[in-house]
Formats: sequence, C-alpha cells, structure tokens
Amino acid sequence: MEMSDRTSYLKYGVGLLIFLHLLIALPLAYYLNIWTDEASTLYATQNGFSVAFQTAVIEQKQAPLYFWVLSLWRQMSESIFFARLFSVMCSVAAIWLFAKIADRLMRPKAALLTTAFFALHPFLFWASVEIRVYSMVILLSLGLIHTFLDAFWDNAENRIVPIVRFAILSVVALYTNYYLGPMLVGFLIPLIIYRRWRAVANYLATMAVVGLAFLPMILFVQSEMNARSSVFIEDRSVISGLKILWNHVLTYLLPTEIFSTGVTSAAAIARLWLVRVLLVVIAGFTLARRRLVSGHTIVLATTVATILAFLLVAYFIVGSWLVAIRHASLLFPPLILFFASLLNDLFGEDKKSRKVFRFAAPALAVVVLACFAYTLVNLYPHVAKRGDWARVGQFIEQNEKPDQPIVIFHTYDALSLPYHYRGVNRILPDERYFEFDFGTPTPEFVAKRTAYTLSKIPTDSPEIWLLMNDECTTPGICESFDEYIAANYTVVTEQSFFGQKAYLLRKRAS
Repeated sequence: MEMSDRTSYLKYGVGLLIFLHLLIALPLAYYLNIWTDEASTLYATQNGFSVAFQTAVIEQKQAPLYFWVLSLWRQMSESIFFARLFSVMCSVAAIWLFAKIADRLMRPKAALLTTAFFALHPFLFWASVEIRVYSMVILLSLGLIHTFLDAFWDNAENRIVPIVRFAILSVVALYTNYYLGPMLVGFLIPLIIYRRWRAVANYLATMAVVGLAFLPMILFVQSEMNARSSVFIEDRSVISGLKILWNHVLTYLLPTEIFSTGVTSAAAIARLWLVRVLLVVIAGFTLARRRLVSGHTIVLATTVATILAFLLVAYFIVGSWLVAIRHASLLFPPLILFFASLLNDLFGEDKKSRKVFRFAAPALAVVVLACFAYTLVNLYPHVAKRGDWARVGQFIEQNEKPDQPIVIFHTYDALSLPYHYRGVNRILPDERYFEFDFGTPTPEFVAKRTAYTLSKIPTDSPEIWLLMNDECTTPGICESFDEYIAANYTVVTEQSFFGQKAYLLRKRAS
C-alpha cells in the first residue's frame, strides 16, 4: 500500500471511529446525572483557579492540573454537559493519537482494527462521560508513549526537540495524576535491555529536569500518601492484589461488566475462559517466535509490567479502594497497544498465519462487538449514574413543602444533590464534605461520621427529608444512625432510586 493510500485509509477510518464514539458519548454526556465523584469535581472547580488548587490538593488529595484546566474551561459554561465535554474532547484526541501510534507499530488494517477496538471500548465511553481526570489520563498515557518513541527510541540523531517535548509532557502528566509516574520508570527498562547507553544517559538527565520541575509537589504527594495510608485498610495479600489486577486486565482486553455487581454473570464466566485460552495460545506462539518480537513491543511490555507492579505496591500501601479500575486507567492504552503490537509481530509477516487470522477475524469481531454491546447496556442499567440524583431532586421538588430540610447520609454524597435540585429547602450537611470519605470505615470512623450528620439535623423542623445510599446495606455502617431516626421520627414517604433511598420523616411527639 502506497504511503498516500495508507494515510488516507487511516484518516477516513479514524474519522468514522471518532464519529461513532461521539454518536454514543454525547447523548450520554447530556442525559446522565452526575454521581458524587463528579460532584466533587464541580465543587472544586466552581470558584476559580486558586480555589481549584486548594480543593484538589488540600481537601481531595489529588494532583491539581486537571482541576486548574477544568476551572478555566468552566468559565465558558457551568453546565454539566459542558464540563463533560472536556472529557469527550480528551477521548477524541486519544483516539486520534492511538491511531497514530498503532500506525507506527503495525500494518494499516491491523492499526485500524486496533484503533476501532480502542475507540468503541465501553471503558473509553465511560471515561468520556466522567467529569473526572480519567479521560485526560488516558490521553496523557498515549502522549507519553508517543513522545518517548520520538525522543529516545527512534531518535538515533539525538534531536533535542523531541526530548524537550517529552520532558514537558512528563511534567504535565505528573501534575495531572501521580499514577502516571511509573510509566516514566518503565520507559527506562527497554533502553537498558537493548544497551542504548547514550539514550539511557539522555533519559536520566531528562528525568532529573522533570524531577526538579515536580519538586514543589513532593510535599503534597507525601501528605496524600500519609492521609491515604493512615486510615484503616482491609487485610491485604499478594493473591488478593493480583486478582484485582487480573480483573482489570480482563476488563480492558474483553469487557463484560466494568464495575462489579457482586454477582458473576454467565457472560463474565464465558469471557474469562475465552481470554484464558487466547492468552495461552498467544504465550505459546510468543515462545516459539520470540525472535520476531520487536523493540516497540518490548517498550510496551515493560510499560505494562511497570504499571502493574506499581498498582500492586499501591494496593499494599493505600488499599484496594485506590487501585479500582478507574484509577488504573493509565494501563488501558498501553495494554491494548502491547497485545496488538505483539500479534502483529507474531502473525503480521507470515502468509499462512495471516490467512488463519483472516479466517478467525470475523468470529473474533462478533465476540468483541457482543461483549461491547453487553457491557454498554449494563454500564448504565437504569439510564442513570449511581445515586440517580436527577430523579431524586425531581421527586423531592414535586413532593416537598417549605421547612423540610434535606439531610444526606453520608456527608460526601451531600455534594451531589445541589446540582440537580432547585427546590426551597436547605441541603445538609453543607461543609466538611471530604473529611469522612477516606478508607474502609472502622467503628470509630462510623461513629464520628454518624455523630457529625446527626448534629446537622435541625431539631426544630417537624419534618425532614432523609437520603441514604446503599452503603447502608453493609453491616456496621448505619445501625446507630437508623436507631436514632427510628426513635425520633416516623416514615411518611419512602422511595427507592438507583443506589439511593429517599424518606420523608415526621418528628415524633415528645
């Protein structure tokens, strides 16, 4: 295929994939309610640049750059859809950059098929409609891979411009999400394996400059680690940590349910065995044809391995709640690129293998599309995000009267309702949103949070609205709160929503 034909082939193919991604992502971004993590982002970015830094770093214990950018972005519009539009744009840019990297690593058809897998993956749709950093992390993950290849792997002339570009992007990545740091470690390994000592020296010098640029944030990172690790964390083991990471890998390679429902579906079991068989087959071919594995594939392999090792260490330091699949989003692009590049190395040039692959491709495409459709349907089963705050707000507005304050348990959830409620009553608590949302709840933690919420209930109001999320189905979380409510109030109205229950309570006579 001529270069011009190759460029045109990918250009129009990628354009179509971006259109298809937008066709699904934009309606979801417009219609879905926010959930509490998104509400915390809106809260952090609603009062300008300096407040965004303070809220992100001090209260939410996160890198600040995404919050800075979004606070400026929201100056144009404060709507939920517009805030999500930034994530959609990051995903669109990620699709374009993914295609560019894939084109660099493999044949045009393979590059386009791999890009289609990435662009239509349910996890990317999920990231596109989150007012959180994840879509930007996916874009930066790809940007780091692309600029590393330009600056150190394919830069025999030691041109300075690609190195500067990589250094700048590395600083941007670290100020956006601390979890992107391990990628910078992973890039060094293949340079050492292939004994590219000059590139190693240049890379270490570049990292020294990046480290100096990141120095102002070191104390904040240390403070975050202390905050995350000082809370109670569940018992951990290597086996449990590896199971979590294995589930992430499974979901990225062939999704069924992105977020666990606690029940293993038949689709998930079938997917598990299919992926196991495919991985065994690929491992066998890799051992037999190991000489065909390219340097680019080794770069991606070390990147993936380093990220997985870091996530396992993070699991032991801060617990499973901060290595959930959304926190592992930086793994998503390099993992797909690694497997695609490996398959291209093993089967791309051999005519017999290509014939077999051509025969198997339609069956694999049907399986992949079936899994993607199943996952998308199950991603928002109630056509709502957890909390269902839009319907909750509408329900209260239609049934409320003045002097019926709305009490939300627990405190962090109180961030969400104001963005979907336009009624006449106060929403409580109205401060200390982030104080009670770190770690696994201990009895002491639960008692402190319960006492605080109870202290915010206006005792002079004859009726109140109470909102409680499904965390209260877990033993040991809400019993003392429930006892207080049962002793002091009677239920007038009760309504269930997705992950939320709403009650209208009337105070008992003294």
